[in-house]
Amino acid sequence: MKKAVSVAVLLILFFWGFWLHFYQLESWPEESERMIRVHVEGSVHEPGVYTLPQSARLEELLIEAGGLLDEADTMRLNLAQRLMDGEKVYIYPKSAEEVGESVTDIVQRYLPTDRESWLAIPGIGPATAKNIIAYLELNPSASIDDLIEVSGIGPAKLALIREYFDE
Repeated sequence: MKKAVSVAVLLILFFWGFWLHFYQLESWPEESERMIRVHVEGSVHEPGVYTLPQSARLEELLIEAGGLLDEADTMRLNLAQRLMDGEKVYIYPKSAEEVGESVTDIVQRYLPTDRESWLAIPGIGPATAKNIIAYLELNPSASIDDLIEVSGIGPAKLALIREYFDE
């Protein structure tokens, strides 16, 4: 008797599951794609922060930012690059020889304001990079020579910075 009850219960559960599977399941609602926010600056028409789908590439960000300026160095760009949430993208200008300007003019207009760019310079550590960025936020039109005012930068370090940007 116990076997018969067990078999009956299993058959009921089987048919009940079969019926639920085919007649009562609704399709899952599609999830909307996660959005990310990316900051773009430099040689673009409309620098700023943009909200894009998580699958966005650099090309889509540049379209949102109004496109590249004529002075943008496209050789440094990978338009297929995936973007990450919270990322800052800096579009560098062409070198002075390509644009026909002096290196000093370009550098004075485009001193980077991101930590990674300053840490790439030999002799600049995290504390000095932080001080430089804070100074540039207060003095956006500062030139390389003005960086002597930053705590942690003396004549020797300023010479290294000049050398780095003259390359």
